[in-house]
Amino acid sequence: MKQFLKNNLAIVAAIALPLILVLVFAVSTSITNRVVPDPQYDFLIATNFYGGTNEAFYFDVVQERLKISYSYPVQINGAYQNGNVSRLWRVRVPAMTVEAISLVPPPKGNDAADGSRVPVKIEGVTDLHVITSQPAPDGYAFQQSYDYYDTNLMRDLFGAGNRNGHVSAIVKNGRAVPIRNLEGAPYSAYNAHFIGWIAKDQ
Repeated sequence: MKQFLKNNLAIVAAIALPLILVLVFAVSTSITNRVVPDPQYDFLIATNFYGGTNEAFYFDVVQERLKISYSYPVQINGAYQNGNVSRLWRVRVPAMTVEAISLVPPPKGNDAADGSRVPVKIEGVTDLHVITSQPAPDGYAFQQSYDYYDTNLMRDLFGAGNRNGHVSAIVKNGRAVPIRNLEGAPYSAYNAHFIGWIAKDQ
């Protein structure tokens, strides 16, 4: 056996080193996830939101209160603006489950001009106490683009892993918790627009 190992040291090393790396990675990840506490603050994100002049809904935090407004479509040079309708989500921690918040355009009154913005009231959502500073009081920070691997490291080492690449996540002290959509897949980077952390007991 010793002679075999001596004669085939390169082959043994090629097999053993990836296994050792997998073990070290698994232990390191497990320790980090156990040592760093779970996130404590729910937060709000918008998807399909780009912040330009073509948005239908806008999400602002004024004096730590959430304000939602709607901009009526306006026709400019034959094309309508304010036609992009985003989606609003509440992410509940620590499970990171997402809850859709319905956005319904308000009826347009006779005195409402095209392109004007009007406030939108949503029970249980409008005027939520929202904290926009980073990080949250529990130390987690939102990262719109985080290089995250949600895969089997063994398959990655041999070139067959399923790399998700850059996704949106909340991060603290080396622990990254990806933000997942209703289907359970992480949001691709830049698709999730962070609005703010929801203060406790809301």
